[in-house]
Amino acid sequence: MNTQKTLLIKDLSISFVKDKIHNEVIHSISYSVNNNEILGIVGESGSGKSVSSLAILGLLPVKYLKSMMDRLYLTI
Repeated sequence: MNTQKTLLIKDLSISFVKDKIHNEVIHSISYSVNNNEILGIVGESGSGKSVSSLAILGLLPVKYLKSMMDRLYLTI
């Protein structure tokens, strides 16, 4: 069985900024997808499914990006 990682997300955090106030909406999520696997992301409305997926695909406008000790933080 091939367990090569196609996608690896580790400690992804995303925050939105309004009036210089950071509101973290995604708190350190991690997951991986191996070759020939399908990942389903489920959760309540407003839980961050779309925001995290758009960030991973690079489709969110990023104003601030910082990496700290192997963690990636996006501020939008």
